[in-house]
Amino acid sequence: MGTRADFYVEAAGDFVWLGSTAWDGYEPWDADENNPTAFAIMTAKTAQEFIDAVGAFSKTRDDWTDPKQGWPWPWEDSCLTDYAYVWREETEAYCFGSKFINKEETEEEEKGDFPNMSDVQQVTMGARSGIIMVTA
Repeated sequence: MGTRADFYVEAAGDFVWLGSTAWDGYEPWDADENNPTAFAIMTAKTAQEFIDAVGAFSKTRDDWTDPKQGWPWPWEDSCLTDYAYVWREETEAYCFGSKFINKEETEEEEKGDFPNMSDVQQVTMGARSGIIMVTA
């Protein structure tokens, strides 16, 4: 199974879903200067820098889901996605809906208030799903 991630910009309570990746969703969270494309997501100083960094990151992926392709997961929001990255005043990272601060899950388990994506859901079972299928 892949480690999935969703990417959003949020302003005044409105979320814009930028896309999702099915593999290595932890990559931006663990990135350092040796992985500048993913590192740029976590160190963005403005919403536009975050959007540009996610765009550059998406171009390095063959498992990227663009919003035009629809929400790829069988669940309806990012609370069940391995990682979610949200730009508010800075990049915030969530793991299965719980916010992380300083690479630690918050003690009070602050949950993300992610939008319901069922209206744009287009569940995929291909390369963008993060599922490994083995047949014999």
